[in-house]
Amino acid sequence: MGLKRSNSPTEKLYYSSFVGLFMSDVTIRELESQAEWIDAFPLMKQLRTHLDENQYLDYLEQMSADGYRLFGLFSGDELAALAGVDILTNMYYGRHLWVFEVGDRR
Repeated sequence: MGLKRSNSPTEKLYYSSFVGLFMSDVTIRELESQAEWIDAFPLMKQLRTHLDENQYLDYLEQMSADGYRLFGLFSGDELAALAGVDILTNMYYGRHLWVFEVGDRR
């Protein structure tokens, strides 16, 4: 099937944006250094509005020691989205990936 092209200017713009999203240079990698965490703070602040940067960094230090990992999705060099996750084990789910945060630039 695929996307149907249209002559409508609005639909052409939507089609170009949609295709461009998937054809751009996108990478996902773990944010491990404090500098990377600081760069990600404005995006995290959109999700966790109650945190200031120092609280955020303190929590990341503590949570990382317990297995929390923060990943960034980059479009080129720009951080476009992030996800905070942990691998947990409990009697209800067994071993599983728990997603704490997911946010993007909007």
